[in-house]
Amino acid sequence: MNVLDKEENVDELCAYIMEHLVLDLDGEVNLETINEMLMRDGSQMARDLRARLIAEQGPDDFLLVLVDCLRESLREGINEEKIQEQVQYYLEA
Repeated sequence: MNVLDKEENVDELCAYIMEHLVLDLDGEVNLETINEMLMRDGSQMARDLRARLIAEQGPDDFLLVLVDCLRESLREGINEEKIQEQVQYYLEA
């Protein structure tokens, strides 16, 4: 195996890891916690999200969709703006 083959294998490993990386949330994320934050916000987006999460009887679907969509942004980076963009997409879906 030459040096080029080793580099290709490392590239393949890195691509594989990036493809299978899993995002998770640390701590308790429940409807009560989210609801408290959104009530303090008062924006239209916060009101819409609260209504949808209440209608869905919790944040489980929202969090799964959000984390899955954010996973696609790992290469370019995830920040608050990207999360807000994904929340907006979720509300529009």
